[in-house]
Amino acid sequence: MADAAISLDDLSEKLLSDKVTVRREGRVALRNLLDSGAFLKILDQETSRTKKEEPLDGSGWSGFLEFICRHVALELSKTGSSKRLDLSVTKLCRLYVAKSDTRQAVSLPLLRGVRMLTKHFIDVLTMEEDDVDQAWHSAFVAEYCTVLHTYILPVAEYVEQLHQKDLECLRNILFSFIEDSIVRGKMTDETSCCASALASVIKYSPIAYSLEINGRIAER
Repeated sequence: MADAAISLDDLSEKLLSDKVTVRREGRVALRNLLDSGAFLKILDQETSRTKKEEPLDGSGWSGFLEFICRHVALELSKTGSSKRLDLSVTKLCRLYVAKSDTRQAVSLPLLRGVRMLTKHFIDVLTMEEDDVDQAWHSAFVAEYCTVLHTYILPVAEYVEQLHQKDLECLRNILFSFIEDSIVRGKMTDETSCCASALASVIKYSPIAYSLEINGRIAER
């Protein structure tokens, strides 16, 4: 168990390294570990012995998710709009969250980290166009909307961890993406992902707001 714990520490250090090659090695290692029963068991065990009200500390499914979100943010800050981002970065959160959803040994493995994850999604999806390459911004939209619609918003316990302002930000962002697609007359796979996620968000919205959104979509 000690060796495995050290391995987790080493992995987090790689993901947050200042060196691009080391961070790339960290992504490869993470994808490999998500297929490792021993790695997943460690995350299960750490999650089981952590109380849901405890802060994120790098342990368990929620804790390690924070390292992944910080890694993505670091890659974005280092890349900028003039350089190509490794598209594997856009897939990390979905791969990790999807794997957590398969675990039967723990219930609600992301409970402590779901608000942090949602805030990360909001930060990435609201980046200024000058700061982000359109190709991988579209990839982030598709990946993150899929996570929201498939794994987060259908789970009432996860949604209960979110503040109303988090949901308001999400629905405004998602509707903005859809509205822009309609105006441009260009409906894409990303638009469909946004629409599915928006439908999930609206379920938790006041009735008046839901009617307003539906009316604006109908006008288009």
